[in-house]
Amino acid sequence: MTPGQEENAARTGLSLPVRAVLKWLLTVLIVALVAYPLVRRLRDNGSGASPAVDLKSADTQLNRSLQAYQAGNYQEAIAAAQAALKARPGFALAWNNLAVSYLGLKMYDEAIHAAGEAIRLQPDLQLARNNLVWIQQEKAKASGPPPAPLKPGTADYYLDRSLKYYQAGAFQQSIDSARRALAIDPAMAAAYNNIAASYASLKMWDRAIESAQKALQLKPDFQLARNNLNWALNGKAGKLVNDKSDK
Repeated sequence: MTPGQEENAARTGLSLPVRAVLKWLLTVLIVALVAYPLVRRLRDNGSGASPAVDLKSADTQLNRSLQAYQAGNYQEAIAAAQAALKARPGFALAWNNLAVSYLGLKMYDEAIHAAGEAIRLQPDLQLARNNLVWIQQEKAKASGPPPAPLKPGTADYYLDRSLKYYQAGAFQQSIDSARRALAIDPAMAAAYNNIAASYASLKMWDRAIESAQKALQLKPDFQLARNNLNWALNGKAGKLVNDKSDK
């Protein structure tokens, strides 16, 4: 120790090794205080946003997907549904939107896979089950000769319009068109089924049950109507999974 160092040590009452240790500890403390917020931010980013933020983001993207689908912008609808799934991977309704959007582009295999994922995640999501049947029917039609155009003003014409309204989420218009079909052909079970599915989508369970039962009276082996009847019965009983969170 030099004379100058001895003098400084004598003034502070600390030996040089002790002072060095304290200086090192102070440096470590300062580094820790500066680094902690950064480490915490990186950790939070790595684990994803909080569930509330994820849910809000997923719902926002789902609404964008619905709006794009209804406008016929299927690529945009797919992108928004995929964004919803990125925020919330188990979001059955987003998979369902993805399915019908793929169908709009005639990407049948992708549509079937997406509908299957929606059903796997939420087995009681009747909308996805109905869409899966629809997708499979459209795929089968695509492999055959093109159908003849429907004559305006016929029951089949209004039934087809009802289906298109339903697929676009315009449920009241779907009901109105189906009723016009029934005015021409009162024994059209498919029209009552469309009404049942539309009322179920609006959570008007009693009317959905009544319409599905009429469809089954006309066509007892109508499995799609039976599915919609079960959907409405479960909805009325409050047995639907995630009914509140997926509105």
